[in-house]
Amino acid sequence: MKRMIRPADEEFGNAIPLAAFIVLWYAAIIRQMTLFFTPTLIIFAVGGLLPLHALFQSIHRALFYRKKRKQVIAYGRAMRGKITGVAQKMVPYSGKNGRLRFKKYYYLQVDIWNPMTGANTTVESQAYRKPIHCYLSSPDVLVYTDNSGLQHYLEDFKWKTDKREPDIFSYPETFDDRYPDIPVFQIVFVLIAILMLLHLLR
Repeated sequence: MKRMIRPADEEFGNAIPLAAFIVLWYAAIIRQMTLFFTPTLIIFAVGGLLPLHALFQSIHRALFYRKKRKQVIAYGRAMRGKITGVAQKMVPYSGKNGRLRFKKYYYLQVDIWNPMTGANTTVESQAYRKPIHCYLSSPDVLVYTDNSGLQHYLEDFKWKTDKREPDIFSYPETFDDRYPDIPVFQIVFVLIAILMLLHLLR
């Protein structure tokens, strides 16, 4: 069950199905152009720039935050910490047609100790899209802090080796679809893209 769970800011999101869609989209357009060119194909080609831009932004954002993590790990301060709790927060974002929607994120609360002074400080992790605490076998982590003292990056997680192992925290049981961890949205997205392209190639 060992895995790599990144904070939401460092995830590529739906980059893989989006990239597959773009490749299929332009492959179909190029093939159609070789058979019979129509001005409508130019509209399709321009329309493909929208998902291409979204793909670029998604990858650029994830790489930006991954680079920041590497920099802090290389030059920041590292202290041992212990996860003492987890908070679920519904973060608002602007959805389709400007409607306000919410995404659920998980934040780990960690106590860290300064080895020089012995002082205890509680910090909050970055936001995680997945319930990362349910995959951990131990609350012990390594916390890296940047020079500003405001950004904290968690490393050295102890992962469960079996999903039947008890969670590190006892919370009321709620519905959780992490088992099995199937990317339903990505699968549906790719299927829709393939069907659209088959229709275009008719």
